[in-house]
Amino acid sequence: GDKKRALHELELAKQLDPADPTAWLYSALIKAEHNRVNEGIHDLEVSQELNDNRSIYRSRFLLDQDEAMRRANLARLYADADLTDVGVREAGRAVSVDYANYSAHLFLANSYELERRANLSNLRFEASSFNEYLLANLLGPANGGLLAQSVSQLEYSKMFDRNRLGLIANTEYFGRGAWRHSSAQYGTLNNSSYSLEAEYRTEPGERHNQDLEVRQLEAKIKQDLTPDDSVYFHVIDYRADGGDTTQHWDESEVSKTFRFDQKQTPTVLAGYHHQWSPENHTLFLAGRFDDTLETEDPLSTVLTLDRGFGTLNGLVPVIVRNTYRSRVELYTVEAQQIAVVERHSLIAGVRGQWGKQTLGDVVSDSKGEFQPLLGLPNPVSVQEVEVDSSVLALYLYDYVRLSDTLRLVGGVNFTHQVIPVNPDTAPVSDEQDHQSRVSPKAALIWSPAAWSSFRAGYSKSLTGGGLGQSVRLEPAHVAGLPQTFRAPVPRSYVGNLEGADLQTAEAVWEGRFRQTYVSVGGQFLLAERTRRQGLFLSDEEYDPGPTQGLIREKVRFREAALDFSAHQLLGKEWSFGARYRIAYAQLKRSYPDYQDFGAESVDARTDWRGWLQTLNLSGLYRHENGVFFRSEGVLYVQDRERDEDSAPGDDFWQVNIVAGYRFPQQKAEVTVGVLNLLDHDYRLDPINQHADQPRARTFYASLRLNF
Repeated sequence: GDKKRALHELELAKQLDPADPTAWLYSALIKAEHNRVNEGIHDLEVSQELNDNRSIYRSRFLLDQDEAMRRANLARLYADADLTDVGVREAGRAVSVDYANYSAHLFLANSYELERRANLSNLRFEASSFNEYLLANLLGPANGGLLAQSVSQLEYSKMFDRNRLGLIANTEYFGRGAWRHSSAQYGTLNNSSYSLEAEYRTEPGERHNQDLEVRQLEAKIKQDLTPDDSVYFHVIDYRADGGDTTQHWDESEVSKTFRFDQKQTPTVLAGYHHQWSPENHTLFLAGRFDDTLETEDPLSTVLTLDRGFGTLNGLVPVIVRNTYRSRVELYTVEAQQIAVVERHSLIAGVRGQWGKQTLGDVVSDSKGEFQPLLGLPNPVSVQEVEVDSSVLALYLYDYVRLSDTLRLVGGVNFTHQVIPVNPDTAPVSDEQDHQSRVSPKAALIWSPAAWSSFRAGYSKSLTGGGLGQSVRLEPAHVAGLPQTFRAPVPRSYVGNLEGADLQTAEAVWEGRFRQTYVSVGGQFLLAERTRRQGLFLSDEEYDPGPTQGLIREKVRFREAALDFSAHQLLGKEWSFGARYRIAYAQLKRSYPDYQDFGAESVDARTDWRGWLQTLNLSGLYRHENGVFFRSEGVLYVQDRERDEDSAPGDDFWQVNIVAGYRFPQQKAEVTVGVLNLLDHDYRLDPINQHADQPRARTFYASLRLNF
């Protein structure tokens, strides 16, 4: 109860036995809770270095658990000190050391969630975020208090379990009229815990017809049946509507007429966790999804092949009104076994998914110069089709500890899936695509010294179809490095690219010199898919309506990046950071069955490229009385090519400043500031991965409450 006195006693304990890691650990957590974050980081790093001092009392497995717990807490402290990159890497290493450590999964989930929320139209990190939250909630104890995501983003691992009720709320306001609110009422009573959560987001959009409104309600329950058995229930009600929210280079590319409405009512998940021993865990997950998406666009386009008078005259887009409706009913079941056998940490599992998609699509009111290609009937086509899908996946991962400094990771995944050929573009199809893949995984983690670590990984994988990609217990990373994504290719260009073959590779070296943190890393991603899209084939006489067909399209996306980061803790109150990243992306698309027909036809092949350089400079001042001030400047420089011809790029600075006050024990936090202080609008091509930024000077305010 008296944490100041507890801290005094811990300081005495550290003096009596400086080699005991436990006193340093608890000292670090108390200091962090009282806004002495830099001191907390120092103490926890000392505790980490002293971790193996207890080897005479504890097994290698328990020492690994201790190390993973320390790394997970250290990751959270790094994030609190504005060393976000360092924190994510620390959490990745924690998962690698002890895969059953729920705190590390929780921090990784929060990190991926921040990436996802920075651009809601980009689904790249959705699967990783949801996967890590599921693992954290299944592996964590019912009295761990981690069910509510908004709660877990504020708290460190607790030193003592206790019954409690809590309420947390986080509200953000942006001067352009955007609001974001999330809240949770949660409670823990002995072996039970629950959370009732609500999230609301309204965004008027900084470009015409880019408004968005999202509402999500959740209920979660975790119950410990015995000391070794627990069950987990999760219900989600999600609704969203808006306009064209995808990223675009220029405002003229934003659709002024597209509207969508999406409902997931409800999503139901149930999980079970049995701990056979501290080294062996069995997880089981079952779920049902019901997703309905409706869109309408009076100025949509459909691909049409002009076959007038018996010859192929061109492949052209025709302007039409397109009304689309999709309802997906999906079921998922997965079982996973985590086992530590001497030097091996094994993760094995099987996942099955099956579902039905009902599609309704109406194409009408054709207009423009190519209107005759779709004939006289109106509507042009009315479709109601059903198509089934299924996935069977088997996987095995092995983390081998060759020594205290070197771990190797090997894995393999076999997936057989049946997905719809074309559920998205008019005219839709009820045909199915059968895919079978064996995907290898490999990685290593080498830590030759306490201040140095190197990780590298390579993997192949196969993306699935629709919502099923986001619900899995199978590791979404190897050695803490992401290995799969739901939408690896910019959706602004290719829409939903399902069933793509992925290859990922990443290597990162991290060093720590006193309170200086340095890293150098590189990433590579390759996504390939030959898919079929909807196609109308005109009548030779242009009189009756067109016939419906499919056209093959090859998509190949390549992305490579190098980045360097350096962070410095200075004294008790300051931290500074710098990160430079250069990324290259190339998107090739082609219709192999057709050639170019002229300037008005769709290009038979395109080759688009983008180079994006970013330099991020940041500084944070945080006083132990709760006052803090943060400034950030980000330089963006982008160069583009279209079919080997140079295209206009952009370069600009985004400068943000915020100040605030954090109440004792993190009961509340108030922040105000100005985003995009220099009032620079910008144009960034979505071919390069980037977060959405304010397009004008924007006032920002937030309030967090935690009781």
